[in-house]
Amino acid sequence: MNFVSIQQLERDVLELAYRIPPHSVVAGVENSGMLPARILANRWNVPAVPFREVAGKDGHGVLVVDDSLNYGGAMRRARNMAGGNGFHYAAVYLAEQAGAALVDYHCRVVPRPRFFQWNTWKHDLMASACIDMDGVICEDCTPADNDDGPKYAAFLEDVKPLHIPSIQVAAIVTGRLEKYRKQTEAWLAKNGVSFGKLFMMPLDTPAERRAYGIARFKSEIFSDPAFRLFIESAAAQAKEIAERTKKPVLLASGSEEWRLM
Repeated sequence: MNFVSIQQLERDVLELAYRIPPHSVVAGVENSGMLPARILANRWNVPAVPFREVAGKDGHGVLVVDDSLNYGGAMRRARNMAGGNGFHYAAVYLAEQAGAALVDYHCRVVPRPRFFQWNTWKHDLMASACIDMDGVICEDCTPADNDDGPKYAAFLEDVKPLHIPSIQVAAIVTGRLEKYRKQTEAWLAKNGVSFGKLFMMPLDTPAERRAYGIARFKSEIFSDPAFRLFIESAAAQAKEIAERTKKPVLLASGSEEWRLM
């Protein structure tokens, strides 16, 4: 499985900028194409616009860009809409080298299976993914609020969301104790998180949780062959889950570049 972070996208787009003669307008194929379009436009100090604003017009000096070609459908539609009036075409990533026939420029091939940070939460991988709760779906609990009492109860009710998947995820796997299921399910419903299963640690106290090991618990769930990806916010846990299961774990950290473990 291949993964590209937002930081890697920026590095690759800037590399691509050196290969492409500067254009007067960069048009992003909606929606993901606007990300590389803005980076290129900023590098060249020219406007970045949605492709629909230039489709059918004089394309001289216009670079049409998308983040990636998978099977090429979006780029073919863009070319048909453009009408062939002098436009140039670019994609940062190709799924296979054959896709190069659809564009004038590309950076590199990222083979399937693959996914990108900027489309993680709407990717069809969600249907077979396990996702950590605290630090991924919502903000992590601070030590000051982690009292297994009234402060923690308030945290469970009012914690701010971070990443809400656009589609249903296979499972949420959390180190929260089972006794907090009702509050957790209420928060998930309030914030529109759709999921198949919610796995919580079947223990009574934080001390028992520490003794058992959160990463060990998550690994046991993720070992199910039905699950293809785990998304975890804590680097040490991500590493342990990957080592225990020999399966891909995405470190979705708030403090460092996202990467597959």
